[in-house]
Amino acid sequence: MELFGSKLSKEFKSKPYPDDLDDTFCALNALYLFDRKLISGSAYAYIIQLLTKVEKNEGGPYKTWLVSKKTSGWDDVDIVVNSNIAYFLWLQED
Repeated sequence: MELFGSKLSKEFKSKPYPDDLDDTFCALNALYLFDRKLISGSAYAYIIQLLTKVEKNEGGPYKTWLVSKKTSGWDDVDIVVNSNIAYFLWLQED
């Protein structure tokens, strides 16, 4: 059975859609709110590296899509994505 959205599906192979920060930070927000201990120190280090790689300007805003610098056309900045990132960063102020 091929699931639409699966990286094994024919749709993914013909119309690949890059990973994005929206789903990533919604999941991180949920994990943090459920049990903040689920996010380890090494996970925080990875999160900071990830944000640094996709920041449009130092400290944000952040680009939506996780693509290489060689990939063009996926460099938009979305307010909802950045709101989810800002919420995660705000949660860290506890």
